[in-house]
Amino acid sequence: LNLLGLLGGFVPDAKLGRFRTVAISGSIAALGVTLLTLATSLPSMTPPPCNSRKHETCIQATGSQLALLYAALYTLALGGGGIKSNVSRFGSDLFHPRDPKEEKAMIYFFNRFCFCISSGALLGVRAIF
Repeated sequence: LNLLGLLGGFVPDAKLGRFRTVAISGSIAALGVTLLTLATSLPSMTPPPCNSRKHETCIQATGSQLALLYAALYTLALGGGGIKSNVSRFGSDLFHPRDPKEEKAMIYFFNRFCFCISSGALLGVRAIF
């Protein structure tokens, strides 16, 4: 996701513009979330549960199950890379950079924006463990 943010930063400047890039990336991310939901909720796309306490042999995921999971994750990363690199730039449009008061307000905005994004990522990872 973070590496695809480089591509997501280049595309709007070279070809599409920020609004189109965010709209297309949002659609791609929504497709990725849908695929991920299918990969984890359809019984045919998940391997059977494994009970390690009974020392039974676990059945590994099939190729099609892994293919859907990886396609979902890569699609989600592609969409997220386009969104992540452009959404914060919409915040800078709210401020006039040559006005000292607004420059301070812009710095305040970006500090809070980065803090909230990082906190959300931390809480998301923390919820897994």
